[in-house]
Amino acid sequence: MLTERKNEIAEMKKQVAETPNLVSKKVQEAEENLAKELLAKYQLQPKELSVNNENEAKIAEIKIANLETTIKNQTQEIVSLKTELSKVNSMLKEMAVSLLNQKNHRLFQIKIRVKTKSLSNNCP
Repeated sequence: MLTERKNEIAEMKKQVAETPNLVSKKVQEAEENLAKELLAKYQLQPKELSVNNENEAKIAEIKIANLETTIKNQTQEIVSLKTELSKVNSMLKEMAVSLLNQKNHRLFQIKIRVKTKSLSNNCP
């Protein structure tokens, strides 16, 4: 039994003596794994940023193209509306002139009637 205890103590001393080396080895493995993970992560990040920038640039180009199309369509619509407005204004002017001419013609006819009546009333 004493021999067994001595063997157990010797084995424990051996394990205790190896513990710093074992801890050091495990710490070194953990540091290497962490370094590999961080390196992989940060090597991918610039690539992801580049892809994101390219995608955002494409989206911006599409938005610009859409806005340019909208501007072109609205410009055409404005030109069309201005042309239509000009035509309507011309029609209104013609109508106003026609109405004035009709009014003047009626006034002229009324004056002629009044003069004709007054002349017929003056004649015996």
